[in-house]
Amino acid sequence: MMNNHAPLLLFSTFDALELGVLILNGKGEIALWNRWLVKASGRNSDGLIGLPLSIAFPELKNTRVEQAVKLAIEKDQSSFLSQCLNRAPFNLFRLHNNDEVPLRMQQQIQVTPLRQFDNEQFCLIQIQDVTASVIREQILQERAAELHRFAYQDGLTGIPNRRYYEEKLAEEWRRAIRQKHALSVLMIDIDFFKRYNDQLGHQQGDTCLQEIASALQAALRRPTDIIARYGGEEFIVLLPATPMAGCITIAEQLLDAVRELERPHPDSPHHIATVSIGCATSTPTRDAESSVLIQEADLALYFAKQHGRNQLRDSQS
Repeated sequence: MMNNHAPLLLFSTFDALELGVLILNGKGEIALWNRWLVKASGRNSDGLIGLPLSIAFPELKNTRVEQAVKLAIEKDQSSFLSQCLNRAPFNLFRLHNNDEVPLRMQQQIQVTPLRQFDNEQFCLIQIQDVTASVIREQILQERAAELHRFAYQDGLTGIPNRRYYEEKLAEEWRRAIRQKHALSVLMIDIDFFKRYNDQLGHQQGDTCLQEIASALQAALRRPTDIIARYGGEEFIVLLPATPMAGCITIAEQLLDAVRELERPHPDSPHHIATVSIGCATSTPTRDAESSVLIQEADLALYFAKQHGRNQLRDSQS
């Protein structure tokens, strides 16, 4: 049984809610909205009562909110609009925002049909501010991306690390099997690097590593080519869909890129910092192992170092 205070109590409850409450009549006109919406929109409710929703909020024209209202009034169907697909349908701003520039509110919306009253169907729209949740989710995603980047990045040179390379090798190996493409690997070693450290110190050695890593990375023209620090003064390059001829061409470009640095090396017969490169190519099959390709590149690197360094050798020579 409803007493005389019930309507007043109902309106007070609507105004006390920490979410937006908007009621439309069967024509889609605003019949009621609460104080939360007044604050969030910065608009007085008196001038909006009786206006069609699309007139009061033009930004809702041809949106999912408008479609949901139509379903509620005409077909008695409820709708839930998450912030993932409908981040800020209403032109509302955060109630407790201390920034100089108002922050557009991210919203979660529930549209519910109300049973007929005096032979008229009504519609209830509930709007919840989920901005804080969205911001937290963005921060978590950014931190996860940052952790992922650090997990796969060499701390000294800034290029990918061995872990990243091994995962990409497995991925490209499977792709090469499917597409029947050649896959090439370059194993790269800085010549006489221990002597360099002994003569100039480890700080200069670190700088040398960083410069050579940057030069090698810049010399790789294709976005699919991957360079990584393999360990110590060794680097490794993965060249998808590359036969031996292309592999050798790229290796020559990398040799030149390091030579052009002209970084002095006081204890090298070449007088500047140089690298040696071993090249290997394979057309992967399901019966083969990618580790064999790495071994062949490593063996080719060994021959390059044995024959004077500052050169390349391939596994077929």
